[in-house]
Amino acid sequence: MAYIDAAYYAGFTGQPAPADFTQLEQMASRLINSICGNQIGEKLDDLPDEDKPLVKDATAAQVAYMAAQGGMAALLSSSGGANKVTIGRFSYDSTAGAVHAGIPVSPLLASILWPTGMLFRGAGL
Repeated sequence: MAYIDAAYYAGFTGQPAPADFTQLEQMASRLINSICGNQIGEKLDDLPDEDKPLVKDATAAQVAYMAAQGGMAALLSSSGGANKVTIGRFSYDSTAGAVHAGIPVSPLLASILWPTGMLFRGAGL
């Protein structure tokens, strides 16, 4: 279910792919498919031509986001360090933000995928 390769990632981000790119890409592809209501699956080529680059861009953005969060080591870590710290009236929560199935979601995903219509959860008439 690979939606992008390392070359696409490098073209999107301007950075070389991280060492754990294959695992991050697989996780990002599964996450995006889940967020889109399992409408993509293995059938990226069956999507309308205007949607394919959006799904690929969303995948690259998600891989970059997960790599910036510490990559697979951070995602699979049970300890994950201090997620929430409070000192007096000051509080910091590193887990703030969107999370889907326990995976932090890039803030860019919704804006990239919105035009595809795959984020819509209402009833079709």
